[in-house]
Amino acid sequence: MKHNFASYCGIPKGQLRMLRWNGWAAERVFEDAEDGYQFEAAGAMKFDEESQSWRFGLQVKLGVLGWVFCGFGVTDSDGKALVEVARNKPRLVDLNDQNERAKLYDYIVDVIKTCYQEGTPRPAIGFSLPVVETSGMETTLEKAEAPTLPATV
Repeated sequence: MKHNFASYCGIPKGQLRMLRWNGWAAERVFEDAEDGYQFEAAGAMKFDEESQSWRFGLQVKLGVLGWVFCGFGVTDSDGKALVEVARNKPRLVDLNDQNERAKLYDYIVDVIKTCYQEGTPRPAIGFSLPVVETSGMETTLEKAEAPTLPATV
C-alpha cells in the first residue's frame, strides 16, 4: 500500500515513512524507527486483538510545511481488505481493483486534509504546522505532539 499510495499521490521518494503502532493506551501511540532506519510493513504493523486488525501509521513529509501522519487498521474480509482510516468507520476495499484503490487513496487524503485544515489532530492523525510569516515577523504555530499523541479512546 505504501508505494502505491505514494505513486498515486505523487509523493516524492523518501517522503513517506511507515510508523509502528504501539497500542492506543501507549504513551507513544505511533513511533518512527531508530535514526538511520525505516520500518517496512512487517516491522511497523502490530496486531490489535480488540479490533482483530493489523495497525500501522504512514508519515508524509510536506517539505517546508512540516509533516502529517495517519493511522490505519487493516483486516481481511472474504478476500477484500477492511480498511480503517484514522479510526473512522472501516471501508471494504478490493485492493486488486485499481478504481477501488484510487477511491481509498482519495478518502485518505480527504481525511488528512480535513484534520490539517481544521488544525485538529486526533489519536490516529497528527501533523506539524509550518512557520508562517506575518507582517515581516515569523511566528511558529502550535505543533501537535504526533506521532507521540496520547490516545483518547
